[in-house]
Amino acid sequence: MSIEEVINEVVDAINRLRGEVEGLYVTACLLDRSTALGFIRRIDKVQLGRECITQVLPGNVIISAKQLKLAAYLAFKAFEERRNVSRKVYIEFLLYYFGTRQIGKVLNLLNSITTDEYLLVTVCRTNIGDVVRWYSAHCECLVTDLKVVKPDLELLRRLYGVPSSVSNNDIEKYVLMRIASLVLSI
Repeated sequence: MSIEEVINEVVDAINRLRGEVEGLYVTACLLDRSTALGFIRRIDKVQLGRECITQVLPGNVIISAKQLKLAAYLAFKAFEERRNVSRKVYIEFLLYYFGTRQIGKVLNLLNSITTDEYLLVTVCRTNIGDVVRWYSAHCECLVTDLKVVKPDLELLRRLYGVPSSVSNNDIEKYVLMRIASLVLSI
């Protein structure tokens, strides 16, 4: 196989992966702190089947839908390939989301974040119409665009170890790279 053929195969694989990640569906609703805590306490009960991951996240640590989609994709893949650390896919999602394989570290990170805005986020492999209907029936929260919450760039720098040499415009790329690189450490 020539170098050109190898490069073409790698580019094709990257494009397939990008398509699979971008093909995931995201929906979210804005929560106040007390409602978020209620969902966290019953997170097992709000999982919407094998094709979706539902989780509560502080709004200030969400920089893009790509971040959510990549973490969900990797969590789904970890379960399919039996590389998962956690027994629950929504916990595995948090591990990828925060770029660590240590559950205790994720819990400490979450406990250290203070905000009044949380999002109940669901990432699905299938159409989210049923998810939106579920949200409407079970949540007293507004289904919203992710642009409603503003990421705390300094907090993201600290959580993901983003060097000061990385511009604010490139933090998202760094965060995505950190999430994706977790696969290499397994």
